[in-house]
Amino acid sequence: MLNKTIFLFIVSLFFAVHNIYPQSNAELFIKDLINYEDVTSYIDKDELQRSQRLGINYTGVNNKFLISYDIDDAVKSEIKGKNTAYNINEKMLEDSYSVIEFSVPSLNYNKNFYLKDGKFISPPSYFSKNWQTKESRYFVFKISEPRLFNDYCTKKLDEFVDSMCVMLQIDESRRQQLEKEKIYYLMCKDDNEIEKLTGYKARGIFITAFDEIISTYNTHFHELSHFLINYKLQNLSLNTLPFFLEGFANAFGGRGGISNRVVLDLGVYLQKSGFITYDSLITFDKFYNEDASLTYPVAGLYNLFLFKKLGTDKYLELYKEVNGKLEDIKSFRVEKISLPGKDEFDNFLKEYEENASILVDEPKNEDEYYKFSIDGPFFYTPEDLTNIPADYISKKYNDIFKKSPDEICKYKYGIVADSLSVSIYNFYTNDIIASYSINFSIDRIHVPFINGKYEFYVKKDLFDEDIKR
Repeated sequence: MLNKTIFLFIVSLFFAVHNIYPQSNAELFIKDLINYEDVTSYIDKDELQRSQRLGINYTGVNNKFLISYDIDDAVKSEIKGKNTAYNINEKMLEDSYSVIEFSVPSLNYNKNFYLKDGKFISPPSYFSKNWQTKESRYFVFKISEPRLFNDYCTKKLDEFVDSMCVMLQIDESRRQQLEKEKIYYLMCKDDNEIEKLTGYKARGIFITAFDEIISTYNTHFHELSHFLINYKLQNLSLNTLPFFLEGFANAFGGRGGISNRVVLDLGVYLQKSGFITYDSLITFDKFYNEDASLTYPVAGLYNLFLFKKLGTDKYLELYKEVNGKLEDIKSFRVEKISLPGKDEFDNFLKEYEENASILVDEPKNEDEYYKFSIDGPFFYTPEDLTNIPADYISKKYNDIFKKSPDEICKYKYGIVADSLSVSIYNFYTNDIIASYSINFSIDRIHVPFINGKYEFYVKKDLFDEDIKR
């Protein structure tokens, strides 16, 4: 039998040993994540402020700054429900940075958490910390490879925000908030770099945790459209019926590297040919059962129609009706909402087609179009090059014309034509801004070939300046 003195000595020794090896901050952070505790105290204060700066909140999300950066719910359930083992390894990085390497071997699951002075920061903040930084009216840009970007793009992005603020009726005080707090735009050199920053192999993505765009595209209006409608609504769920979520972004933002006009033109062909129609795509499963190259154009076209038909207020009310819990979105039935009649959509299509960017026959309103006759690629560059660095590289130009990756681009616009198609590019933004293809034309008219040249007409407002030929 131990006497009282010896017993107290052993107890004190036991606690002394445990005080020598207390749970580390990393272990406590992971433990609180797994148990859905408030982890605000573990977050870098500047990152926390950045996450909250624009006042966008998502229903049921307590830690907005962890959206897509948290441990997956299914993994948490395995750990809590089955006592599944996991590993934590904290490594020191350069300067005051470190990383917590979290892994669950039995689930083949890994997640890294980056820290600055022991506080959580997002992976994009860590990996972009040494990138070039510049600001515009509405943006903070962080640029991995400055030769792939230019100030013309910052101007176009600011103009897009201005136009969308008008269209979405975002009031002046909140525009001023955008000017002050900024939209973060991380310009990556390729999709591998995006994967490094976000964990997703993508060409562009809107990060809801920090209201930032991470993209390989110079002017990713599609992802910016996702952000701007969320900024307008301010309080919403993370889940929106994809026909409307992607439809809105395609209607006004196109797709990465493809203008909204090019996307919507394809939508007209798909709808009118009956290859795929809007009413076959509205529900969750039907939308995702088809390829995005088909669903996005048709959804974009119909959402443009809805916005013009309903007006801003009624469209946004409809958008909120199709936003909610994931299980509700997945089981959504079309009968829950009231949509305009098909005849009204048909009338919209007729009006849309009357405003074609490229025509292969003479336009009724010739003063609105340039006539082109070309026997090879046509290039145009304005005299004012103040927004373009001398060493600017256009990936689009180099891809199309099979140039080396480091080839300097001297042109703003490029037009390529043959008997089947006409394509017009803006190399400053790396976008295809207009396209005609006999394969996506109901009338299937070839591009006229007259006296050794392809002849066609292009809408003047497609260009920023008068084209001198």
